[in-house]
Amino acid sequence: MRANEEVDFDEVVSHLKADAGLTNAEVVATGGGIDCIRIPCGKYVLYFGTAAGTWGTDVYALVNGEEVCTDEGANFNVWTGVPSEEPDANAVALGIAQAVMEFDRKYCAAKREDSWNTR
Repeated sequence: MRANEEVDFDEVVSHLKADAGLTNAEVVATGGGIDCIRIPCGKYVLYFGTAAGTWGTDVYALVNGEEVCTDEGANFNVWTGVPSEEPDANAVALGIAQAVMEFDRKYCAAKREDSWNTR
């Protein structure tokens, strides 16, 4: 990869699927030539991208099957420790997988446990 080139998002998704088991990860075009990596996670959808200094995500809630930007989702801070200019797709995938697992542990698993406790 030449300097100043972005990592291949399709290659990152391949690593997420094969190495991390995130089989629902996909590359999506958000418009204006901007791609993100979309990963459903429980009642949320995470969109990872490189708009900041490190790979991070916007979080949308799934409400009746629709992705909705909510105040709750806007309050989640999901960042990797991976610089946006990282050229190694495997390193990016590892950072994203770790961030997804941490998000799931903090926000999704807690909600699953709450729903189990009300049965």
